[in-house]
Amino acid sequence: MKNLIKGKEGITLIALVITIIILLILAGVAVATLTGDNGILTKTTSSKEENIKGEENEKIRIGYNEYQIKKYTDTNPQLTVDGASSVTGDETNGWAISFASGRTYQLSAGGTITEQTNSNVEEWIDNGNGTFSKGNLTVEVGDSVNYDPTKDVNGNTLTTTYTSYARANASADKNEGRTSGYTVNQEFSVSATTNGWRVLGINESGQIELISADPIQTSSSKLYYIGGAEGYLEGPEELNAICSIFGQGRGAVSARSLNIDDIDKLAGITTETDKKACTNSYGNKWQYRYPTTEEVSGSRYMQCRTDKGTGYGNWTNITSNISQIFKMPEDTDFFGKISDTNIVAGYSPELKYTGYYYNIASKVTKTTKDGTSIADILSNGSTSSNKNQWLASNHIVCNQEYASFRLRCIKYGGISEAILHDSYTKSGIGIDSMLVRPVVTLQSNVQLTGSSSEGWTI
Repeated sequence: MKNLIKGKEGITLIALVITIIILLILAGVAVATLTGDNGILTKTTSSKEENIKGEENEKIRIGYNEYQIKKYTDTNPQLTVDGASSVTGDETNGWAISFASGRTYQLSAGGTITEQTNSNVEEWIDNGNGTFSKGNLTVEVGDSVNYDPTKDVNGNTLTTTYTSYARANASADKNEGRTSGYTVNQEFSVSATTNGWRVLGINESGQIELISADPIQTSSSKLYYIGGAEGYLEGPEELNAICSIFGQGRGAVSARSLNIDDIDKLAGITTETDKKACTNSYGNKWQYRYPTTEEVSGSRYMQCRTDKGTGYGNWTNITSNISQIFKMPEDTDFFGKISDTNIVAGYSPELKYTGYYYNIASKVTKTTKDGTSIADILSNGSTSSNKNQWLASNHIVCNQEYASFRLRCIKYGGISEAILHDSYTKSGIGIDSMLVRPVVTLQSNVQLTGSSSEGWTI
């Protein structure tokens, strides 16, 4: 009997192991069937992609056939493709046609369609002397380009607007909660005049970037106000969002605001050493605190210390009455001697002095083919008077009494700043008003015809 029982247990265990092995094999086969190179899911995804590509090719063929008819009926026929996000080029050089799927196709004059991949998209090359080349084309900083932000790829008029909300009207469902920090809403329209566009340079992706010939105002022809801690924290993003409405025209991929890096690049200011040469305090590290009774006995004051590259020195008392409280822009509460009955010890984070200043004309000396100074394009636009304008860049200035949080700008032909929040100011509000300067990024495959002397046509 014992032997019989043992035999039955042995058979049951072996059967169980075999069953598990079989199930694992079946599971492996099932996973491979679903997800392998020839699996059901892979084939389904591939089939979906092929269907989308087929639809895009069909739309291009229809557009091409319609273009051939237009050649006999229109004096200036244009290729239009339903659903395309961009159509650039002409019959002589062929067309580049992009879709929201991310695909771009080349269409030859004879009607041949070729999908363009990253490996065959030729980037613009920075020649290091203010010129940029792609193939046999070379453009220069300051060259005029006929970009029109009010017309889409099919020639339809764009009426895009953007509202920059006041502090009181900002909410999570409006512009991701951003505000200008001002007291009223401010609206911008893509129809605002810019008097043309000029080559600013190329970005890291090898795409040409254009700057508007003139800065822009609000739709009601007013300067744009930015203020307070919100303006410091959200101002750069808000400026970029305002300018984004200018990046939907034919040949463009996006738009943003002019920033300090754009001007630094033209000015040859590319290193930390270059910036410190402009302003000696640049790069110094600061920290502020209101000490505890254990750290300081007797009279207590707000204190600061500085690291100029060799380590922090000793804490130094700040005895000014106005500087006995401290608040970062993103904080809701002060620390320090709020009142005689409310004293809160605390430390600020380590702050880097990032302010530096220079006259643009002294650093940017290149002129365009038409004889216009690049410094004038940046500072004055197409007029002869200085235009104060916001830059989508902020910085911090520290001293022996307080820290100041500021937004970059161009004022009177130089790199300057607007003070938006001081660490000791209970209201936390500083407000300034200036113009806005859009920068448009052209598509990598955009085709230009013309010359630096006569201007370029998209």
